Amino acid sequence: MSDNIDVITELLIAQLLEDDLRNIASTKDAEQVQLEEVLSASSSPANPVCKPQIGPPSEFNIAQELFVASFRLASDAALAESLRTQDTSIVANQQHAQKVAAGEKKILLDAEFARRLQDIFDNDEDVGDAAHDADRWSIKLVSDE
Repeated sequence: MSDNIDVITELLIAQLLEDDLRNIASTKDAEQVQLEEVLSASSSPANPVCKPQIGPPSEFNIAQELFVASFRLASDAALAESLRTQDTSIVANQQHAQKVAAGEKKILLDAEFARRLQDIFDNDEDVGDAAHDADRWSIKLVSDE
């Protein structure tokens, strides 16, 4: 159970960090749009302004992209582990349900055999014949279901 809690905690932390990084990226995009608007408004013939040259990405941008990628990878791994744990649990529950169903079927067969045997005793029939017919009854009971 603690493994399951650890996986859920990791997923929550990864989601919160990813949200923070999305907010940073959105802020950066908004600043870029504002900068372009200011530059376009100030580029009148009376006030020439040179646009900044866009060069290779900065180390911060590269580090941010690597950080986002690593957290997405960790989030995906935690989710995969969670799904694997759930699949294992489902298989174990199905096996348990099959065992219980088989036990119930056996109890029903035993009860039906006991009821028929009691009928034989009540009717004063020969028990030897009843034992001989037991296989026929059990085969019939199994085929009826």
